[in-house]
Amino acid sequence: MVAPDLRFIILGEDHAHVNFVRRWLLSEGVGARQIMPRKVAAGATGDGGEKYVRQQFPAEVQYYRAKANHQRIALIVAIDADLDSVARRQRQLDETLDGSSRQPTERIALVVPRRNIETWLAILLSPNTDVDEDTDFKHRFRDRAAEACANAGPCFAEFLRRRPQPGDLPSLTAVRAEIARLT
Repeated sequence: MVAPDLRFIILGEDHAHVNFVRRWLLSEGVGARQIMPRKVAAGATGDGGEKYVRQQFPAEVQYYRAKANHQRIALIVAIDADLDSVARRQRQLDETLDGSSRQPTERIALVVPRRNIETWLAILLSPNTDVDEDTDFKHRFRDRAAEACANAGPCFAEFLRRRPQPGDLPSLTAVRAEIARLT
């Protein structure tokens, strides 16, 4: 699904987001040395991680644009929509770019789970359970987030390979277009 010869920069709001994307890329055949996770905000709790990503996004886009002309590189930003819509969170990020929003040809993907990453973990790890994007599933993974992200990464790869289904979560449906930017 992704071009395995790219180098991937990951900007995430916390370790769970970065690990989820990292495990997904590894399951797609991307080498560990091709993955460059950015430092996560210290003590990213509450809206701290989300705010940090919005603050860092313009600098990471600038870095991407400086390198993209002569390197095969991509930027993946993983941030929760929380109670907003996925489209609103994407607009918020684009607005930080001061008029130089993402171009269709740029390999900049916004991975935005609605509510939180645990919503995606819940549905990817237990596809036959009742999961919606309004319920908070953080409690389900409180003590095993790292393990859940490791297991969900390959499940995400499988999800992206299969055809869209009528019952797919809207934010998972929306991420397909973002991931298509990475080819």
